[in-house]
Amino acid sequence: MYNLFKALLLLCSVFLLWACSSDSTKEESVGSSTLTLKLTGVTGGKLFIQELRDQTWITIDSSASYNGNQTFKIAVSEPDFYRIVDAGTKSGIVILEPGKTATVEGDLKNMAKTFKSADSKSNNDYYVFQHRLSNFIDQEEKLDRKYKEFMEAASTKDSANYYGEKLNEKRNESDQFIKSYIDSIMPSFAVYGMVNYLRIEKEFDYMYALADRIRKEMPNSKYSRLFVGEISRMKTIKEEQAAKDAQGKAAIGKPAPNFTLQDRSGKAVSLSSLKGQYVLIDFWASWCGPCRAESPNMVKLYNKFKGKNFQILGVSLDGSEDAWNGAIEKDGLTWLHVSDLMQWNSPVVALYGIDGIPATVIVDPNGIIVAKNLRGEELLKALDKLLKK
Repeated sequence: MYNLFKALLLLCSVFLLWACSSDSTKEESVGSSTLTLKLTGVTGGKLFIQELRDQTWITIDSSASYNGNQTFKIAVSEPDFYRIVDAGTKSGIVILEPGKTATVEGDLKNMAKTFKSADSKSNNDYYVFQHRLSNFIDQEEKLDRKYKEFMEAASTKDSANYYGEKLNEKRNESDQFIKSYIDSIMPSFAVYGMVNYLRIEKEFDYMYALADRIRKEMPNSKYSRLFVGEISRMKTIKEEQAAKDAQGKAAIGKPAPNFTLQDRSGKAVSLSSLKGQYVLIDFWASWCGPCRAESPNMVKLYNKFKGKNFQILGVSLDGSEDAWNGAIEKDGLTWLHVSDLMQWNSPVVALYGIDGIPATVIVDPNGIIVAKNLRGEELLKALDKLLKK
């Protein structure tokens, strides 16, 4: 969703990259770490070890004539992520901990698939995770290319929908792997280098439970304080929004506010005219990437439930009739569509308290709101349960 909540989620997803920038001066070192690098693929024989300060990578040690096997002594005050970079653009991540050694081997051209460390549990946890995750990422990228390729032509929409579904399935598998792996290595400092790969909006309940574990099992790291703080802040926002929704006109359990908009032919359509059947109101727009990514799921559920006292009412926040109609045709969205082409200025936006899209509202045959803001498999399961009653 394009809203404040997503902005906070994005902040959380990248927090580990910028966490150390919150302290412009590091505490006095209480120990040192011995780092041995046995790397290939180093450009120009130069190697730099860097830490992040004030959102800038600062070189703290280097080798002007790196020969493939060299040991460094690094002053370290607490466990942290450091960057290894050559004279070109290749880089990798290493975890350094006070008083511990870390021997890292691999090809700097491909950290995710080649780095390993036999004498550092934190680094081994991180690199094994990277190796396994890279397989998911490779598969997701292939499916995404296929999906985009077939979306270009109207004649191949069925194939595009197929690859879109497979891509969603693979992303769900990836999320499950990440959660299972994190659980298997807790408490490990390497966890802080993994949470940013989760789709946090989808996996917020897991992230909230993980924050509680981190608070109890790893309380002393600055990353713990940042992560727990951000998750707690997001939880507060979610609860405040839920309370606001409960007080609003478009709350679950209350009658759905009626509205009238024109369909693609210019005919006025009112929500009340659809009373007597389940209606899924889908707020979307042609310019909304996440909305378009949901198209295969919407097509799937419409084909499953059409003819079963069910209708989708697509409410577009577009400003261009051509773009609106073009997206409907391209994505194969064959249900009822309406819009006033006023984008965020549409009165329906305020009427339903929409602050981000895609957004969904399910209205039952009596005109009562029974669910809101469900997507993907959650939406499919909810409709399946409702329409079996």
